Amino acid sequence: MKQILAAEGAKVIQFRGRQVEARFTRRDLLDFELWRSGECRVEVDRTENDGVAQFAMVYEGENSWASWAISREDRKVLVWDCISLADVGRFDCMHHALAALPGQEADPAPTMPAQIISFRDAVARRLAS
Repeated sequence: MKQILAAEGAKVIQFRGRQVEARFTRRDLLDFELWRSGECRVEVDRTENDGVAQFAMVYEGENSWASWAISREDRKVLVWDCISLADVGRFDCMHHALAALPGQEADPAPTMPAQIISFRDAVARRLAS
């Protein structure tokens, strides 16, 4: 605990703010990898000490300045415009956040094909192998 120096007779109220975990989940990073948007590209910043991403920048074409920035605060994904600093919104998942970027489809189809199988078939496959 830090010792706080104050003038004699002063009352010091120590405040401990809530620490916000600003890190992308593995699902977020996968959504970045699967996201394809014409001329836009995403660059994810990884911290030096642990390699976990804290924010991402979305660039249009070959521009050297980002158009939008994306970060996470607890369970919400934050998206904002880098030029005007206006909030684009707060979203429940990265998929919705990327779809909300200007010029994107309302709900883009996933770029990774998936096969849905029943639990019974999954068990049968496991037992067969």
